[in-house]
Amino acid sequence: MKNGRMSRPPSSIKAELSRKGIHLATSIFPLAYAVGDHKRVMLAILGVLLVLLAIAEIARRRPVWLGRLFNRVFGYMLRDHEKSRGLLGSTWYCLASLLCIAFLTRPVAVLALLYLAYGDTAASLVGRRWGRTRIGAKSLEGTLGFMAVACLAAAVARACSPEYSLTVGLIGALAAALAELLLTRLDDNLSVPLVAGVAMTLAARLMG
Repeated sequence: MKNGRMSRPPSSIKAELSRKGIHLATSIFPLAYAVGDHKRVMLAILGVLLVLLAIAEIARRRPVWLGRLFNRVFGYMLRDHEKSRGLLGSTWYCLASLLCIAFLTRPVAVLALLYLAYGDTAASLVGRRWGRTRIGAKSLEGTLGFMAVACLAAAVARACSPEYSLTVGLIGALAAALAELLLTRLDDNLSVPLVAGVAMTLAARLMG
């Protein structure tokens, strides 16, 4: 998702706010996982959602009229690649969440998904408002906004429970911010939590 500052028409701003509202709402999954170790339940819910999204992905391509109807209703929130042949951001999010919860420890999975929900939202809003220093398609200011919010999430998690390592969390925050900034060819709903999760897993193992 773009974090650069550009002149946007009101419809584009509305679309971005809608997308970011959905992003913030997705934090319910990692927060629910954080307060209770319900791994099987979380995997079941995300698995069902992923199947439903897969059906929607197929349905919006065939027949053609259904795809047009889908774009007419939800098109204002979709990015150009989602309107054509790309997968929806929500599909990538469900897949990433499923992988994180299935293969990562609970603290790592929770932080990785929170970085996406809060950090990516901050990157977009900060970048669009104050972004001036361009780095490819993104902005330094947006990335710093991501980093600040992700570090705050790591600090709050540590304050809430000793099972969260602040050092590991900060490493994950940096990795997530760099993934959002540099891996522009991948959907950040997938790249951000997976890169952060792998980075935190390696850091935790190296730290013993």
